[in-house]
Amino acid sequence: MAVLSDGRLIEFIATKRLKVDPFILGNVQPASIDLRLDSPIKTFKAGCVLTPEENNEDSFVPINIEEEYWLQPGEMILGQILEEIAIPRECNAHIHNRSSLARLGVDVGAASYINPGYAEFLDVDTATTAHNAAYNPTNGVAFLQTTDNDGVDIASPSATPSDFYMKFDIYIPPWANLSSTGIIAHVGYYDVHSGYSGFTGIEFYKNSSNFGISTKTWGSGRGGSAYYTSAGNGTSSSTLGTMKYGSVNTLYFHCETGSGAGKIQVYLNGVKVVDATGLYIFLDNLRKLVFYTNTDKAECYISNIIVGVDDEIDPKEVIQAVPLTNPVTDMVDIGDGSYLAESAGQQILQTVNVASLISAYGGVSQVTGIAIGGNPAYRTGEVLTSLIGISKDSGGSQVEHGTKTLKTSTTAGTVDCYSVNTTIANMTGLQLGWKAGV
Repeated sequence: MAVLSDGRLIEFIATKRLKVDPFILGNVQPASIDLRLDSPIKTFKAGCVLTPEENNEDSFVPINIEEEYWLQPGEMILGQILEEIAIPRECNAHIHNRSSLARLGVDVGAASYINPGYAEFLDVDTATTAHNAAYNPTNGVAFLQTTDNDGVDIASPSATPSDFYMKFDIYIPPWANLSSTGIIAHVGYYDVHSGYSGFTGIEFYKNSSNFGISTKTWGSGRGGSAYYTSAGNGTSSSTLGTMKYGSVNTLYFHCETGSGAGKIQVYLNGVKVVDATGLYIFLDNLRKLVFYTNTDKAECYISNIIVGVDDEIDPKEVIQAVPLTNPVTDMVDIGDGSYLAESAGQQILQTVNVASLISAYGGVSQVTGIAIGGNPAYRTGEVLTSLIGISKDSGGSQVEHGTKTLKTSTTAGTVDCYSVNTTIANMTGLQLGWKAGV
């Protein structure tokens, strides 16, 4: 997938292939166009209760904004863009938050999570990392996590999401190693909704003659299933797709909320295997991303996780671990490749090896998200207890991203993920790293 540069965007607008009206040349960025907030905006009436099944128009108060509006801490507004947009059929478009707004604590985007396969990036101690290309040919790392309904703690967005997207790889053992029947793994999320709390996502299971994929919603209800039988060495056959045994399989999962009107779709290795409707699916109180393997049944290794909440994932998106070079830091160099922060504000930055990415994917390939990893990353006392993900562009502008509270375990790690909308070539000179926090 290619991204239009500023010159191409202007060309598309000039030739009327792309419509942005009104158009301001100064709003064109290197690979995007800044959009503006229109008036009126809508705020919530005090004490109103919103439900996804009903028309909530009476719960909002329209407010005309002439020059400015003071957004209060924790407040959410509904708005629309000023510009009228029309795009050609061969293109698509995404709306992302501006980093300048993110630095002010204004959230226009959605939650996301990226993990190549490090157990250290989970929020649970019952996980182990395997450095084995058989489990993850792309990045060489994958993990097992053995606590049910656990994995990554996630803060529920202030606005109730309507869609959840997840893409991940999972290693399924050879058929001969799938001797026990029952649930062997499940991947998805855990939501606490009144009357319908629990896991929603994909379950992997085996019975005496079949291996199955099913989607599970609230309680024990299942939305749809696909079964696969052993068919020779390393593959299985099904009219719905192909499962690879003793190999890595790619799953793409999308669910849409609804009380009796929810929808789930699952793609296995690019083929749709589940398309279920009429389900009870909720995202109003997200608690965890769930990555669970029942090692009593089989060892299924999980890797290359991409999660989007109200932020659609392109099935072509992949995770690529990127080498970092040239550390610049005022922390103490321990001498073994690790660094010690002694006071708040100390930081370390390393330069992204863009040349290796261009060699593999080309300079015009789109980058939609960045994960800054620290492995290991832990605290040694009670004064400095957190790390703040930071980035600095080639012009010297530094941005702070998420704040991560550290554990005391010397084997713990942490990761900070954030969305971007750029190209590989435009990342030249980008530095990523961490700043010590209290």
